[in-house]
Amino acid sequence: MQFLKRLTGAAALATLVALGGCQTAPTTELGISAPPTATFNDRAALVIRTGTEARKIATARFRAGKITASEDLAAQTAVDQIRAGVEAARALQPKDPVAAEAKLNDQKATADKLKSDLEAK
Repeated sequence: MQFLKRLTGAAALATLVALGGCQTAPTTELGISAPPTATFNDRAALVIRTGTEARKIATARFRAGKITASEDLAAQTAVDQIRAGVEAARALQPKDPVAAEAKLNDQKATADKLKSDLEAK
């Protein structure tokens, strides 16, 4: 019995030590949850993924009759523009990383707003 108490105490201590080193993932100014090692391309992929989600939401809302065909087309066009903006930021990144980050952040804000607006419909 004494052995089990020691084993349980040791396990609890090991768990506390292990969890003490854990941290939550930092976020960028725009609230993008990103691990500390996230690269520019990882963040760019996140923006594209958000755009793809917005595209799917627009299609679903159109099929459900919640938005018009012109609203769906506008959303699809906006996602195309977001993707083009991300690609422009990727091309700019080796030459001017600060400007590329700003452009990527702008695209992220646009994608988030589009997705949010579509979810609200």
